Amino acid sequence: MDQFCIITNSDKDANYDVAQHVMEYLQQRGKQCIIMENSLDESSGIRHFTDVEKIPKGAECAIVLGGDGTMIQAAIDLVHCDLPILGVNTGTLGFLTEVECQNVDQALERLIQNDYMIERRIMLKEISKFRRQDSRSSCYALNDMVISKQGGCRLITVKVYLNQELVDIYRADGLIIATPTGSTGYNLSAGGPVLVPDLHATVVTPICAHSLNKRSLLLDAADQIVLEIG
Repeated sequence: MDQFCIITNSDKDANYDVAQHVMEYLQQRGKQCIIMENSLDESSGIRHFTDVEKIPKGAECAIVLGGDGTMIQAAIDLVHCDLPILGVNTGTLGFLTEVECQNVDQALERLIQNDYMIERRIMLKEISKFRRQDSRSSCYALNDMVISKQGGCRLITVKVYLNQELVDIYRADGLIIATPTGSTGYNLSAGGPVLVPDLHATVVTPICAHSLNKRSLLLDAADQIVLEIG
């Protein structure tokens, strides 16, 4: 790899020190590197922090500095860029960020030597409210999407359709649809199963279901899921 871009969490001042170190390390080895501007854009109703139009055309890898939240946001921002992402953990939670900050030089050297493996992860896409194809006006999730009640003590009813066929009705506080990446988050806390990262599947898990026999549904990732709130 010869060309890189760095995405960092601007809320953490120390990240810019790491970003400068990464850029200088790569430039000293004859590589090209740019630090992307980090600014919030909610013009389309969806949060974005990286303007993908400013990523150099020849970029071969995005290096993300931060915790899991920064990594998830970067994956959403770059969903249509076809760029591999290397996560460097400078936050407090680093399940998704593969590299610890003190090991960043070794990781960069392996990238330079093309000594790496690309792991592909599936994402969820919401197609009812946000209908357009581009990442700026489409709603994607690397981890999960959640339907939940808005205050009060009453339960909500959610009908789950799979490829236009009704598969279950949940009376619960809400419903989680999680990818394998997100299965270790809210899904796990709600009693759902943990999925291996490269599994081509999604899991639907109720939040505090008002029934003893309502459990998670494990589905093929190619299936279309429709939720109807009653």
